[in-house]
Amino acid sequence: MRLSPRQLATAFVELAVATPESKIDALTKRFIALLSRRRQRKLLPAIMRMVAADLSAREGIVPVTVTTAAAVDVATLREALGAHADISARVEPSIIAGAVIEHGDERIDASVRTRLSQLKSKLSH
Repeated sequence: MRLSPRQLATAFVELAVATPESKIDALTKRFIALLSRRRQRKLLPAIMRMVAADLSAREGIVPVTVTTAAAVDVATLREALGAHADISARVEPSIIAGAVIEHGDERIDASVRTRLSQLKSKLSH
């Protein structure tokens, strides 16, 4: 039976949480060996990203992507958004000014590019 990367990641996290810290290395080696035997080792990078996301969620850490027209100080963003935000800052000059903030399925677009586009749409009607 083939398991999806999400199922494998969830299983690994459940096992890791229940495993004493001194035995995590052995658990990880057995998990990688299992993937190799099932010829699913290529899934390991995706699984590890999902494992990291699951563990962060368990710790109450929220992934947030902030896109701005110019570089911003991540420490300042963390102060504004809270200590439990895992902030990924991106620079996209095409947004002109403002910011686009993404958290899970939620997206807050306060960019000048979007405002200008909305204004253009209103004026053309």
